[in-house]
Amino acid sequence: MTKKRFSQPAPRSAWNLEQPGTSLWRRTRVLIVVLLALGLGLCFVRRGTSPGPPAIATTGFEPVIAAQIDGALAEVRARPRSGSVWGKLGMVLQAHELVQARFCFEQAERFESSDARWPYLQALLPGLDNPSVAIAKLERAARLRPEQPDAVRLRLAQSLFEAGRWKEAESHFKRLLQGNPNLAPAWLGLAALSHAGGQLDEASRRLQFCLTNAHTAKRAYILLAQVERQLGHTASADAAVHLLATLPGDQPWPDPFTEEAAQYRIGRQAWAEQAQQWLEQGRPGEAERLAARLIKDYPEAPEGWLLLGRLRLGQNDCAGAAQALRRHLQLAPRSVNGHAQLGIAMLCLERYPEAIAILQNALQLKPDFGEVHFNLGFAQARAGRGTEAIQSFRSAIRYNPNLVDAYITLADLLNQTGQNEEALSVLRRAQQLSPSDQRAKTLMHRVQP
Repeated sequence: MTKKRFSQPAPRSAWNLEQPGTSLWRRTRVLIVVLLALGLGLCFVRRGTSPGPPAIATTGFEPVIAAQIDGALAEVRARPRSGSVWGKLGMVLQAHELVQARFCFEQAERFESSDARWPYLQALLPGLDNPSVAIAKLERAARLRPEQPDAVRLRLAQSLFEAGRWKEAESHFKRLLQGNPNLAPAWLGLAALSHAGGQLDEASRRLQFCLTNAHTAKRAYILLAQVERQLGHTASADAAVHLLATLPGDQPWPDPFTEEAAQYRIGRQAWAEQAQQWLEQGRPGEAERLAARLIKDYPEAPEGWLLLGRLRLGQNDCAGAAQALRRHLQLAPRSVNGHAQLGIAMLCLERYPEAIAILQNALQLKPDFGEVHFNLGFAQARAGRGTEAIQSFRSAIRYNPNLVDAYITLADLLNQTGQNEEALSVLRRAQQLSPSDQRAKTLMHRVQP
């Protein structure tokens, strides 16, 4: 009998999972590989896509603003994955109050996630319905920049305080003081927390660190007046109120992020407001550069000429001030400030009858303008019209009860006309307002019998 031979199966590798004859499995495995490849490719495509810039209609904008927006949009189209380019577009749109700024800052944060500017600037945008969203953005910015700048953590602490999250706010204020024990805005924040919690003595103590700082003095005295009155210290509260009336507004705390964003706010209104702010902050050189640009680019805009007139008065260039202010009034005949400033220029030139007429024009437009009543009284006194001057100084006090100069000048005129009893009464009020004023003390000795 012939023996039947069986063929030996070919050896199989341990990695060979196919069974003989299973072509279906082979096809299935190929399909899985293809699907995986397609899925990974789609993932990379999605990750690699960049949104286009928002559509912005610049019709109606000033040409200088339209060109700025168009330029920033072009930069995004050229570099759509650059966080800094998206951030610049966001700052440009924010400067002109366009709502698309939020989308741009979101893209900036997406492509440049380690930069604290983008969540911080998002938190400052108006229109957030939920304060916790802004706080979350500020918290992220503070984590990215744990120590600098101070403005980030200050803004976060203030927002937490306003949201009623006092413990968290206190923690951030105290952390700021660890880095800088003399940081007046942080002391002001802690004082506000103490006041809100009914710890009045502690609030008063903390406020002492803020009363002489240019960034906090005004707000500190407002709070101090409330605290002293609640403590029953009426005289101290009144003194704080009187001093408060003499203080300028608090200067903003340095904030490099908002200052960077502010440079993109351009055009007639922006330059006028910025120049005015610099003038009030004692930065005349910067204000003059903007005033010059306003006059050059917008020669028919009255704001530039008013600013130039005020700058010339500050430089004691009385004739130059008068020239600029007359041009301002040609463009804006009903400008109260224009008439008021031109009246001062006439006083500076010692042209008192002209000053009287111009200042009276200002009062026709704004009868309760206390400082103009004072300047009118000064012009009338210099023109030899003492009786009218007395009435103007009385009006100045009526409309501005804290104008110490009006009390002293009125008392002097009353003394010259023999009305010593009223002069003494006026001087006592001046001393209450400003106990250290030497003029009131000297005149008091002269008037007293």
